[in-house]
This record gives sequence, C-alpha cells and structure tokens, in this order.
Amino acid sequence: TIPWLVDAVSKVFDQGLQKSSMQQLLSLAISSQINEEGDLFGGFSLVSGDSTVTDARGVRMLPMLALFAQLPNPSQSKAIPALKNSLQFVMQLTTRTQRASRFSNPTLSKGGVRAATWDASMPTEVSAMALLGVSRAIKAFKVASGAH
Repeated sequence: TIPWLVDAVSKVFDQGLQKSSMQQLLSLAISSQINEEGDLFGGFSLVSGDSTVTDARGVRMLPMLALFAQLPNPSQSKAIPALKNSLQFVMQLTTRTQRASRFSNPTLSKGGVRAATWDASMPTEVSAMALLGVSRAIKAFKVASGAH
C-alpha cells in the first residue's frame, strides 16, 4: 500500500510530498533502511510478528523512494541516496546468469527477484514491484540530473 498511497497523495494534493505526513513516512522508511555493508545493505528492516525481517517485502519502498527522489520536496536530497541503496538490495535479490543454474529452469529464473537472500522463491509480486521501482528510479535519476 505504501507506493500507491504516496503516488495518490502526490497527484491529488498540490505539493503533496511536502506534507508533513509524507515527510514523516519517508523519514520512517529511511530510518529502517540497513546501512551496514553486507547481503542486506539497502534493504529495509520490517516488523513481522514479534521480530524484524529484511526481505523482498521492502522492495515496495522502491517506487515511493523514486517518487521522493524525482519530485521537489524538503527531503529530496535524502531520498536519492536511499533510492540508490535500495537498488543495490534489489540487485542482491536478483538472479543473475552465474546463479541461474541453481534453479530448475535456469532460463526463466534469470532476472527473477528472490523473496529473500535466504529464500530462492520468486513471487511474481516481488519481480513486478522491482520492475516498477527500477523503471521509476531511472526516471527519477534522469529528472534529478536534468536530462528529461
């Protein structure tokens, strides 16, 4: 729901991303991002039951971060590095040619986004959200660099 909520607020309200509630949402997201080097770098520590987990559910943050990085708002400069880090985590979850042979259908597994670094399943929702997020990130970086 996070990417759709932020998307709607940015379109419905004039200067929607500048609203304090949206800025608080972004701050909360950034504060939950893993910044220590390692397999989980760029992922998000999310509450799941009685514990926290860093897995592909955090990919849902990617389209939101791309929107905050693209549109003018008080936290745009914070959103850009968070977006870059999030993209690094998506790359960590993405199945590359070198590892595709571990799957029953190596050809179909290439480019699939795994549910977690320890879970080789590739939920369609995760790959779809990653594609949406990456395409929006590309647009955000083009806008931020001045190349429309």
